[in-house]
Amino acid sequence: MICLKETIPRMKTVYIRRSNSKKSFLEQVRFQPWTMKKKLKITSTVKDYLERYEGKLSKRHGCWEKFIMSMRRFKRSLNDFAQILIPWEMKVKAIESHFGSVVSSYFVFLRWLMWINIWLAALPGSVGYKTIPDDERQKASQLKSIWDAEGIVKYSPLFYGYYGHDKLIGNSYRLPLAYMIIGLAGFAFSFIVVLRQMAANSKRSGLSGQEENFTFSRKLFSGWDFTIGHPETSTNKYASIVTGFKESILEEKQKSQEQNKKLLTLLRILANIIVLMLLALSTYIIQLCVERSREVEINHRRDNLEIGFWEQQELTVVMTLIATLFPTFFDIVSIMEKYHPRVNLRWQLARIFGLNLLNLYTLFIALFWKQEDLKRELHTILMEKPCNTTESSITMPSMDHINCSIQQETLDSSLCWETMIGQEVFKLTVMDLVFVIGTIIIQEFLRGLCVRYFNPVCCWDMEQAFPEYADFHTAENILHLISNQGIIWLGTFFAPGLPLLNLAKLFILLYLRSWSVMVCNVPQEGIFRASRSNNFYYALLLVMLFLSMLPPLFAIVAIEPSPHCGPFSGQKKMFEVISNYIDDELPSSMTAGINYAASPGVIIPLLMLLGMTIYYLVSVNKGLKESNKGLKKELQYERTEGKQKIYAMANVKRDLESGQSKAEKKDTKMSGAAYSVIAAKRIAKLLNANKDAVKMKLKPHHPSHDV
Repeated sequence: MICLKETIPRMKTVYIRRSNSKKSFLEQVRFQPWTMKKKLKITSTVKDYLERYEGKLSKRHGCWEKFIMSMRRFKRSLNDFAQILIPWEMKVKAIESHFGSVVSSYFVFLRWLMWINIWLAALPGSVGYKTIPDDERQKASQLKSIWDAEGIVKYSPLFYGYYGHDKLIGNSYRLPLAYMIIGLAGFAFSFIVVLRQMAANSKRSGLSGQEENFTFSRKLFSGWDFTIGHPETSTNKYASIVTGFKESILEEKQKSQEQNKKLLTLLRILANIIVLMLLALSTYIIQLCVERSREVEINHRRDNLEIGFWEQQELTVVMTLIATLFPTFFDIVSIMEKYHPRVNLRWQLARIFGLNLLNLYTLFIALFWKQEDLKRELHTILMEKPCNTTESSITMPSMDHINCSIQQETLDSSLCWETMIGQEVFKLTVMDLVFVIGTIIIQEFLRGLCVRYFNPVCCWDMEQAFPEYADFHTAENILHLISNQGIIWLGTFFAPGLPLLNLAKLFILLYLRSWSVMVCNVPQEGIFRASRSNNFYYALLLVMLFLSMLPPLFAIVAIEPSPHCGPFSGQKKMFEVISNYIDDELPSSMTAGINYAASPGVIIPLLMLLGMTIYYLVSVNKGLKESNKGLKKELQYERTEGKQKIYAMANVKRDLESGQSKAEKKDTKMSGAAYSVIAAKRIAKLLNANKDAVKMKLKPHHPSHDV
């Protein structure tokens, strides 16, 4: 019994000592110069030993380990359940498994835009109810009127003209002030969300490793996308890796080869001239369509002429056709530039983005001149309209005071330029959705049916040659989402219900695109990782947000609002709602402080301080980037030359130990000091060899060395 009591603590001590030694050994396995197979085998053996014998040390420790493992499993299950609760997450994962992460990034981006539009759609409604005039009531519910954003749609909360101009509703609700603040808050919210997403992407990409070193080895050993679960996609990914090797070898060859730079420069200049001509042509066409629509509407209001369907939809159809056809022209022109495919893709994206932006600004400028026509027509009506006069006697017998009143209902319906801008954006959004649906049905679905059923009877392989199956163009489709969201941002101030309409449009696009991808499309031949280009798309979205915000801000500051519709009627400028509220409601001392803070004497020094702060932050950021590059170089050195030194020193030590044991067997009289001298000489030779290797790396690098 006494021996048993003495044996148990002794066994416990042995287990603890062995466990600690195994743990320390496990930490040193990765640094040993062994093969990966040997490391994995030893690691698995040590872990099995620890799992088997650590529970014998303490029941409490074993129970605690089981509790930790169960909590980890529960947390993993909870995360899986949370992933299921994310809207459309399983649909996105299914697309990702068939087509890779690039195609799924489109649907992730689309879902993210839907969340933005949900928040933008949370705008307050109006208390007043707008009645439809008698001359429009008969056609208000017809499909043609709804399609043209007239009738019941025009007098709905979707547009600016629905909201009244009452300064105070109830006890404290100020509708004009609330309309202005929420309109500006929508832009601020969009800025914050986009910048936060870009910061999160930058942080995520900063944690990833550099792929500039060992290009060929990385592509060979770590270039596979393990989210692929479709045989055809895996075949295309294999072809993509082979193509990537060819591109990298071509890049290395192009560094040492000289091309005919004069001819290539001439071709690129010619291509850019053609692109500029196409952009100018699109601007001219849109301007011409707007001028024709101006003349048609003026004749309609002046002579009561009937407007046909084409005259009403000409502008939206032309803009949609330009956005659909001109990218194809850009793609044809880019063939003569002979850029690298990646550079060619960036030029294509920049040109399409410039085309959409130029068309957007051309539309707004044309609509600005259109609202000037409405103002002139309103002035003409006020000057020519017969007045109901009433005479009132005053103290001066030679003068009579005349009051002139005009029926406001005749002016509200057609002379509200804010509603007119909202109607144009509404029609453009709806027409774009119709064209997208038509393109998917004709270009993808019917094309796929034609290839599938006519290929057996055709004299050539229709799957590999013309017309072949359609693939999913991720870049162009994401740019379409960006331009569509820019149009919504531009028109939201004039049509507060546009985010709700865009939400329905994105909902339809999500299901329609997911169906067409899974049924009609084939995976792209060139598949590249989505994480490399995510922030590029968000940067384009940020630029689009900034440029889409400028026209509404210009209208708020510089254009006089319509005098007979909307919450800002009766004001010279829209922003006067805020200044009037400050003057009327705030104390005089606070008003004086705000006026002083808005004076040039405060704004100019504040801008100078802001500029100096930005310069300081840019300088600090530049210094941090330089230090980050230095740290990356040091880490790169530790991963390459430093690790080679460690392995080489371990090999030398092992050779010395084996050589020493052999020498002791042969000659026991040799002292240990001699072996130390031999070891020192070998280490010195090793260090000199490493220096020579560093010098050799300064020479031109060839792909075969990396592989």
